[in-house]
Amino acid sequence: MLDDSFAQKLAGWVRAKGEEGRGLRILSSTQPAALAAASAVAGASATVTHQSALNPIFRGAVAPEHKEQLLASMGFHERFAGGGESFADLVRRLEPCLLEIEASMEPVLVLAHSGPCRALRAYFLNVAVEQCMG
Repeated sequence: MLDDSFAQKLAGWVRAKGEEGRGLRILSSTQPAALAAASAVAGASATVTHQSALNPIFRGAVAPEHKEQLLASMGFHERFAGGGESFADLVRRLEPCLLEIEASMEPVLVLAHSGPCRALRAYFLNVAVEQCMG
C-alpha cells in the first residue's frame, strides 16, 4: 500500500494545474491506496466515483513470487489458474469506465492499479492492448 505522501503529492500537482476549481472528475478503484489518493485530491468541486472495474486483474491462486514469470508467458485470452481473469476479461470489465471517461465534459483523473491504467492508456493512444499488458 502506498504511503500518504503520494496522495499529497498528487493533490499538490492537481492544485498546481488549476484543476481543483474547474470541476475535476475522479474515477478511482476501490483499492485502499486509490481511495486515499482520491480523498486527498478531491477538492470542493471534484466529483469522485469509485469503480471496482478499475481494480487490479484478479490473479486467482497464483503465488506472488510466480506472477512475473507467468505474465511473460500468458496469452491475452488465457486466464490465471484458480479462477483468475485474463487480460481480455480486464478489458471487457473496463468498458463502462471508458464510456464514462469519453462522455465526461470535465477533466478526468483515473486512480487505479497499473494494469487497468495500461489498458485505458492503450485504448486512448490507439495501441493494441495486447502490446501493453505483458
